[in-house]
Amino acid sequence: MKNIYPDNHHEVIDCTVDIDEFYPLQNINKLKKKFKIPLNKKILLSLCSYSCNSKNISSYDILKKYLDSNVFLILVGEGFISVSNIKDKILNLGHIESKATLNQLYNIADIVFTLSNEETVPGIAMYRDWE
Repeated sequence: MKNIYPDNHHEVIDCTVDIDEFYPLQNINKLKKKFKIPLNKKILLSLCSYSCNSKNISSYDILKKYLDSNVFLILVGEGFISVSNIKDKILNLGHIESKATLNQLYNIADIVFTLSNEETVPGIAMYRDWE
């Protein structure tokens, strides 16, 4: 590429998970107790950094109707700002800055998903430090 476009700057952006920040943890039940998450349920985790049409937050209302008593939903991000907590069913944690806390939530979850209609990167468990 440098030979074809010598005046352009090219940079490869790594879209992989930073394993120094996001890694398997032990004692998941202790983490569930920390966040007051039921021990006997399947845990779903959805992240949404902001609300817009492509993020499809309106699908949350449909999803909520299908959550049975065996499932507990954790929501993270500003995109879910209007969603209320429901005891033993939904925990909305809002925006979380701490990578350590996010790592704990990823470890607690049985399933991680997004309601987004589109994403510009090939995964949702990503972090990139742009310093």
